[in-house]
Amino acid sequence: MAHRSLVLPLAALWVASSIAATPPATVNYQGVLRDQNDKPLSGTYDMTFRFMDAATAGNEILVDQHVAPAGVPVSGGLFNVVLGSGSVTDGAGPGTYATLDAVFRDYSAVWLEVRVGAETLAPRTRIQSAPYALNATNAVTATNSSQLNGQTSDFYLDTSSTYQTKSGAVMFRNYDPSIPAVAASCGGGSSNGFSTVGCSETGGYFETHGSTSTGVVAIGDQYGLRSYGGSVGGVIVGPTWDNYAYLGDAPDGAGIAVAGATRGVYYSSSGETYGDLGFFDGSKYYGLWAHGYYTGGYFENTYSGTHTWLADSDGTSVKGNGSKSFIQNHPERDDRAIVYAALEGDEVGTYTRGTARTVHGEAHVSLGDTFRYVTDPDLGLTVYVTPIGAPSLLYVAEKSTTGIVVKTAAGEPDVAFDWIAVGLRVGFENVNVVREKTEPSPVPTMTGLLEEQARHPELAQTTSRARFEAMERAAGREVPAHARTDALLEQIRAADHGVTESPSAKTARLPGIEARRTNAATPASIEPRVEEAAAVAPPAELVFPASEPIDAGDLLALDPETPGALRRAVNAEVVGVADAPSRIVDGSSTVAVTTGRFAMVAADAGTGAIHPGDLLTASATPGRAMKARPEVPAPLVGRALTALEAGQGLVRVLLP
Repeated sequence: MAHRSLVLPLAALWVASSIAATPPATVNYQGVLRDQNDKPLSGTYDMTFRFMDAATAGNEILVDQHVAPAGVPVSGGLFNVVLGSGSVTDGAGPGTYATLDAVFRDYSAVWLEVRVGAETLAPRTRIQSAPYALNATNAVTATNSSQLNGQTSDFYLDTSSTYQTKSGAVMFRNYDPSIPAVAASCGGGSSNGFSTVGCSETGGYFETHGSTSTGVVAIGDQYGLRSYGGSVGGVIVGPTWDNYAYLGDAPDGAGIAVAGATRGVYYSSSGETYGDLGFFDGSKYYGLWAHGYYTGGYFENTYSGTHTWLADSDGTSVKGNGSKSFIQNHPERDDRAIVYAALEGDEVGTYTRGTARTVHGEAHVSLGDTFRYVTDPDLGLTVYVTPIGAPSLLYVAEKSTTGIVVKTAAGEPDVAFDWIAVGLRVGFENVNVVREKTEPSPVPTMTGLLEEQARHPELAQTTSRARFEAMERAAGREVPAHARTDALLEQIRAADHGVTESPSAKTARLPGIEARRTNAATPASIEPRVEEAAAVAPPAELVFPASEPIDAGDLLALDPETPGALRRAVNAEVVGVADAPSRIVDGSSTVAVTTGRFAMVAADAGTGAIHPGDLLTASATPGRAMKARPEVPAPLVGRALTALEAGQGLVRVLLP
């Protein structure tokens, strides 16, 4: 018997009486069944409902059978069936489906094919919107639901104005650098804010606007934290105001103002480098306390070019290219100070001195009580004696680090004399005076002193040059010209191409640091210095053509396709490290190569963590070094001085 089905619109089985209810995974289906003469039928019929992904042919998604002994009752042609409540089996198409909610979750277009007994009715009927309410059981966001994906509403953040808290970690991931992964704004009163966390080079950015202050903070923008503020860049407060820190405190002119009950600031890196600002160890107070694996501290003044190493690995406590001085108040003028420089020589020396007198032509003198503890007893001891009150022929008969014997020549009267003993500090006899250069160390520019002498011309008469020139004239000798002195000074300064760099140029040259002072006013006192620096260019032999864009710290190799040019090294023999990003000069790309023994080198820890002391070689990542493996012979770049546990970053390296 032929059948004909008049299909009525599909309708949801339920009417929601409570927003807390979970909808069933079934759909109500009604229709009219007539014979070939259009006569309504009655009885119980086997019906099979196939859910397809196309109007014709296509894939079978799910099958719902309502057959004997539980067929579909038909009365006067009318029937009603709950789809999804019969014998439900997975269709022959891709995927596995056992419930209707899963079907409407994955397919935006579904057609229903009905078979009554052995006859398949045509055409298929496309299922419209009502059944898609089944997606509510799979929802991940909703505004009126108290349960989402089996969780209560307090598991989710919503868009209401209610204060909400997310407990536990959360990650936002975005692959479009043009938009933030998270954007938040707040307003009201005298301030508003903007915050982003994106996949560009800036990890986070915060900006505040108010009537008295303006601030900008970036997290992850090559810096861990970067802050600008009209009044204070930022403030960090502990549980109470016993511990606090101001960043960029404009009223006090402080870069970092720190106060803490025990320590102001503490920093640690893999246990090798750590330090404290404002540290109290329970019995003593320290203003600054630091520990470094190779160097305790390094300070540089970009105004004059003076730099100082503290507690360095070569055994020096203090080392720098300036003089070592002490300062005291001028005893007669409140607006002046006295500055004396320490004696400097080609050895690490000790000395002790005193006064004695010969008795019967001989004096046995004990040297300072501790002199023998710090002085080499076998080498380098020198003794000077000077008679007091009258000329006398004196000589040193015996000497040691514990005492000396001084005698007069035969027939000479006894006489008082001054003595001084100078020796080598024990343990420092093998300190080499000539060393490998690790940092440009020219004679500082003394710009600050020259400016002071320009303001107070009389101070120029207290210099050692003025004093010695005056003595030469008093002795009736012609004061020599400074030609040889100037030539020697020029040689010393010419050895370092960056000697007169301005602060901004120095900042731009340092690997991993970009000058970002475009909104900062340049002090008038610095402007002449900047102009002078711009006139001094690096020697030509330190700058090479670049065949591709290069960043500071990149490993460089010769480009075989462009003779004489450099490119980023990839598993190749390294010829140098980029001192600064490549730049365009007269229409051509060039790159400056570092000349020091130490450099900040771009590295990749993807093949293994890098630790201090590891040997490095060029990696497969262009321009980046990696930890060398003994089983894989490769040209070495140098030895790592700092660590890189994972990812990519900069590592301080001792170059060969």
